[in-house]
Amino acid sequence: MSHPAQLTLAFDQPEGVVVADVTPLDRRLITGSEAGPYADATFLADELWHIADTTSDPIVVNLSEVDWIDSGACAVLIRFWKELRGRGRVLTLAVTDTVRETFIITGLVRLIPCFCDLDSAINAARTTQTLVEAGLRSG
Repeated sequence: MSHPAQLTLAFDQPEGVVVADVTPLDRRLITGSEAGPYADATFLADELWHIADTTSDPIVVNLSEVDWIDSGACAVLIRFWKELRGRGRVLTLAVTDTVRETFIITGLVRLIPCFCDLDSAINAARTTQTLVEAGLRSG
């Protein structure tokens, strides 16, 4: 059974970064294994892409209200990261210790930079985006 989560832009947006807050009802981000246009994974992906398509700054997904994440949500984040990277944009995650441990076990931390506090994720997104843009200009 899926547990719906709300994805919203943070109330106070920091300069040069877009922060998207993920708030599941019971601190569990579960997209389930269902497929199709009404699947929770589809809604999560659609909401992330809406944010990406209406902004141009690096994106920080704030998962600090998530204590458990399923493989479907991890897959959504990986696809989102790959697509952003292909567009020259940066994604970082702010996660709880328990979610970070899951990402370490699964290897996701080798792909998407994960931080245990929002400020670190924001600073890393800014710094990395600057490096990406400098590489694009010189390459």
